[in-house]
Amino acid sequence: MDRVDTAITRWAEALPELDTSGMEVVARVLRAAALLEERLAEALSAHDLRPAEYSVLAILRSHGGSDAELAPTALADQAFFTTGGMTNLVKRLERDGLVARRPDASDGRGVLVHLTDAGRARVDAAAVAISTAERDALGGLSAKERRDLAKGLSSLLGTLEPGP
Repeated sequence: MDRVDTAITRWAEALPELDTSGMEVVARVLRAAALLEERLAEALSAHDLRPAEYSVLAILRSHGGSDAELAPTALADQAFFTTGGMTNLVKRLERDGLVARRPDASDGRGVLVHLTDAGRARVDAAAVAISTAERDALGGLSAKERRDLAKGLSSLLGTLEPGP
């Protein structure tokens, strides 16, 4: 019995006609997300990164190889941040020497962001730590359970997100 079971039991006593079938899934997904975020933040802290910083560095690193450059608006879109929040984050990463900006030749007002050598080294090391933390977090599940969970969560996202 987990915390969600306890909550559902309480709701059944307080409001027996309440359909808690959605809660059985949503509450568990939210609780799992919170616990996983804690683990991943801990893994990143060893590399002096916060989750938002890692997200930007990882997008740049995995987007077309080591020379990838993206506009801040594209980074914001892929990282699910506001453009204002991305601007501040890129400035902080640039100040820390992890990214650099250059003018976008195709847009006189725009800039492109790319990893520095230090940024590439930091994100590569952090990616290994994240991968290890993710595998460890799922260590209590069998390979089949992991595959089934991934498939079910993918289906859920497919119903919630518009397009790929």
